[in-house]
Formats: sequence, structure tokens, C-alpha cells
Amino acid sequence: MRKGGYIIVIVPYKDRTFDADREVTPVEELLDQHSGRLTLQDYAYPHPSRALHMASNTEKGCLNSRLNHTCLRQQERPSGWMRFESDDHHHWCVWRTADFLALCAHIGLTVIEHQDPDDKVGNGFTVVMVNA
Repeated sequence: MRKGGYIIVIVPYKDRTFDADREVTPVEELLDQHSGRLTLQDYAYPHPSRALHMASNTEKGCLNSRLNHTCLRQQERPSGWMRFESDDHHHWCVWRTADFLALCAHIGLTVIEHQDPDDKVGNGFTVVMVNA
């Protein structure tokens, strides 16, 4: 975004969507996505036949808290998990308002206004930023 430009976004708030059981996306993960250190193939999801089983079963590490997909980086994928081949319109990042505002500060975007919850649907928050 060029200097003086604005960005207006409505971001899904994790606790008000189907992402409620997932962990908040760490800023480092988002920066790794942006730099190319993480790609689509670094993410995996449970095969549909396992999804119901996993919801009540303890899986390895953090996988049990991110049931619809998780970042594996270079780790081997667990049995019954599949790697993504395309962006199937998932919420790749999971946010709470304060975490998103911290990310904006980290990358140098000035937040001039935010609204939580958003007044469109109410399951997200609105942020207006400027590249000062």
C-alpha cells in the first residue's frame, strides 16, 4: 500500500465463528506466510472421515485445538491428515481484535478506527488503517 493509502477490513473474530476452538494465529506464522517460508502445502487437515472422530479424541500436540486445519511446517503429517492442494476458502488466520491491532502496529500500519463487533454481520470486527 502506498503512503497515505487506506485499508478497510472486516475480520472474522475467532470466538464468534466456527473457528472458536482454534488457536489464535501467531504473528510469526503470518509473517512466514508473507515471506514464502510457509506455503499452502505446509498446512494439513483431517480427512473428512476422521473429522468427527477427532472432535472427541486427543491428537498429537496442538492438532486437537485446530480441527479444521493446522500448520505443520516441515513436520510429517499425522495419519489420516491431508495436505492442502488449493485454497478452499478457509480462514487461514484466526484473530481476536487485540491480536490484529498488534499485528498492524508491528508492520507499521496506523489504525485510525476500529469497531468490535462489526455492524455488518456482527461475527467480526472492522479496522480502518492508513499507511502514514
